[in-house]
Amino acid sequence: MRSYLVLAILVIIGALLIGCTQPSVPSAPSAQPASQPASQPAQASAPASEGSGQTATVVMKDRAFSPNMLYVSAGTTVTWINQDVVAHRVVHLPGKNGDELFHSDRLDPGMSFSYTFNTPGRYNYADPQYAGGRDDFVNVT
Repeated sequence: MRSYLVLAILVIIGALLIGCTQPSVPSAPSAQPASQPASQPAQASAPASEGSGQTATVVMKDRAFSPNMLYVSAGTTVTWINQDVVAHRVVHLPGKNGDELFHSDRLDPGMSFSYTFNTPGRYNYADPQYAGGRDDFVNVT
């Protein structure tokens, strides 16, 4: 009888231990338009040489850009990916008498926009609806 009691206690302890662990479930990838490649983490790529085809990614989430300051080499294509629950736009904010170099259409959640920076300089940008006064930029060397 005593062995059944010990066995029952071990089964209960085992069930509690198994019930306290959570299985590892991979997260679902964010949706991308068919014409866009899968997203990469929000970080700058290794320095690129002119026209080398390097890429960097900026994520839009919680009505902000991450990273908000990006340093890349000339020839890098930057892709902004909307992982927020609201639509965004990406608009270049030129200085005085400057030309607007890029301006995305409305980017619904899961959509992305890319621009290749070929000329060194600092390129401020914003989402006019949510982050018009922020100091978000791409610095190209």
